Order: sequence, then structure tokens, then C-alpha cells
Amino acid sequence: MSNSRRKSRIAIFQSIYESELSKHSVLESFENIAVTQKISSSGKIFCIEVINGINKNIKEIDRQIENTATNFPLNQMPKVDLSVLRLAIYELHYHNDKQPTEIVINEAIEIAKAYGSNSSGAFINGVLAVIFNKLNNKK
Repeated sequence: MSNSRRKSRIAIFQSIYESELSKHSVLESFENIAVTQKISSSGKIFCIEVINGINKNIKEIDRQIENTATNFPLNQMPKVDLSVLRLAIYELHYHNDKQPTEIVINEAIEIAKAYGSNSSGAFINGVLAVIFNKLNNKK
């Protein structure tokens, strides 16, 4: 796992999170974050690709979250947790540059622990474990 990929994931997460709290699109939020976080050219390409993919698949991603975390409606879920889940689910299901599942899940947990509540890491781990198991059972 390269530091630049981790830095890119954090920038994507922050962009999704900021977009949830503001009237900016995720891409507008990313433009500002990319400057302050000094994201590399290759990192920007990855981030924009992932953000566009999340935007394209947001309804299906959110449906998966709702179907898995049934006790937590999206509008009541902490925005940090929701943002992390959207990023991780996109990478697990849709992204062409497939990273090992363990890395995607571990990164999501680490981001949740760093930016979320005390229970965010465990919550993210539980939701992603269910989604990962469903994905594997389809194969």
C-alpha cells in the first residue's frame, strides 16, 4: 500500500464528507482539498476517477449501505461513516484498478478510526464484512 494511495483515499473521503456538509459537489470539494493536501498528478487522476465512479454508482452504493446497516438510516448515519463506506464500497465493487480486498477494508477502518467516533472503526468493519461476504457468495 503506497502512501500516495492512502493520501488519495483520505482526500476522496474528505471530499465526500465536505460535500455532505456543504453545497459543493464532491469534485468541487476535491479541487480545494487537492491543493491543500498536495496530491500528486497520478493521485489526482485516481481521485477524480474514483469520485466520478462514486457519483455514477451512488444510488446502488447507498442501497447496499441501507440493506446492510438496517438500523442506521442514511440520513441519521454519521457523515464520516457514510463517506468512508461510500469510498470503500465503490472500490470493492466498481473500481477497475482492483486493490486487494483486505487493503481496501483496512484502509477504510483506519480512516474511520482517525476521523470518526470511537465506534466508527468497528461499525465500518462490520458493514464491509457483510458486503464482502455477499460479494464473494455471488462469485
